[in-house]
Amino acid sequence: MSQFIRSIAVLLTSACVAQGAWAQFNVSGPGFLPDENGTNLDDPQASKPVAPVTQYFVQVGAFYALKDAESHRAKLLLSGIKTQISERGISGPTVYRVRVGPFEKLEEGQRAKDKLDKAGLETALVRVQN
Repeated sequence: MSQFIRSIAVLLTSACVAQGAWAQFNVSGPGFLPDENGTNLDDPQASKPVAPVTQYFVQVGAFYALKDAESHRAKLLLSGIKTQISERGISGPTVYRVRVGPFEKLEEGQRAKDKLDKAGLETALVRVQN
């Protein structure tokens, strides 16, 4: 849910409760009452911290044009290498990264990188933490 929608939901909820109008709504089910941070107030699990997930990818290309990334991905697919394209554009121009993975363990990512290196590809092992 976008931050804008969360903000609207919180404002509407607050306004209805403040005016005593909340009782007229027949609302049931989890997930209806977000707080100002978008946390689900109906879900007792929502306040528990979530452990970050670490994944590894082998990057086999990075391009400024999506069509170039898709072309590289298609060439690799014809060679039997399954890849995905991820987009990154926070500060500066958007970069389209062609990656193999994800791998849950560093060793799995390193083995895939070694195989791709032996196939003559330029690679980089990338750790992503969500």
